[in-house]
Amino acid sequence: MKKNKLLFIMIFLLAGCGYRFAGELNLPEGVKTVSISLFENRTGETGLENELTNAFIHEFIRNNCSVINQNQAEAHISGVIYSVLTEIIAHKGIHLSSEQRVIVKINVILKAKDGRILWSGSRIDASQAFEVVNADKPATEQNRQAAITYSSKLLAEKVFNRLSADF
Repeated sequence: MKKNKLLFIMIFLLAGCGYRFAGELNLPEGVKTVSISLFENRTGETGLENELTNAFIHEFIRNNCSVINQNQAEAHISGVIYSVLTEIIAHKGIHLSSEQRVIVKINVILKAKDGRILWSGSRIDASQAFEVVNADKPATEQNRQAAITYSSKLLAEKVFNRLSADF
């Protein structure tokens, strides 16, 4: 499993090395280049660390930030996924739900190359509702996974917006 994580990180760092769109970026202390490590997944949700890390890489590149390897970057982003909850939000009778919501919660840190913490965010969450197909568990799980993917994108957007606000 560790080899897969290292391979994943290396591919994205090499693929994104120096890639940048034109435009102005307002991250703490004028940071223009970042590295993003694979999020630590403390949940039972397999593969969520890859999903969330990909969402972060995409969001930063989309917003004109160069995502490069850690040795060359001005700052490094790391994070922990510490909770994935699923809750019922609509019922279809006494024992059946028709809609549920998945909630993903993370902590994120942006550190300068010298180790100083430039920004940190705790208990950041995003959620998305999904349809429950009571007669079809695989369809419900597919809907849940789509909601997790969407929540990952929302988290990346939320963190980027917080990082770039007021700087």
